[in-house]
Amino acid sequence: MATESAKSRTRFEEERSNEPLSSSPWELDHFAGTYRHQGFGRLHIEPRSDHLWFHIDDYSISDGPLVRYASLCFEHQGEPGTTIIAPRPPTGDRGWLRFHAEDGKIASLDWYSWFGAARFMREGGKEPA
Repeated sequence: MATESAKSRTRFEEERSNEPLSSSPWELDHFAGTYRHQGFGRLHIEPRSDHLWFHIDDYSISDGPLVRYASLCFEHQGEPGTTIIAPRPPTGDRGWLRFHAEDGKIASLDWYSWFGAARFMREGGKEPA
């Protein structure tokens, strides 16, 4: 467990360094939308004041803030059994999401958590201009 935690923090720090927010062309609204996974179903990424919100239909134990720490990476701060309303500073010790762009648009995301990784594809291919 300590080895996994150290690997997670190393990945987190590398992403922050290699993909800084200050040079990112992506705004929070570009990530908002509905994504689908064959097993999990529909994932909704919704904008909040200074972060995004994560919600999967019929799987509310995953609800929680998404806090951006790199250009295309967010820390998922939903915790089963705990209601989290306000985001906390990212630490690299929690689950995370990496978004993927194609043709200048956000097309998919990978959610990394206790189960491994799950790829969600964007529905409708729409995002704000």
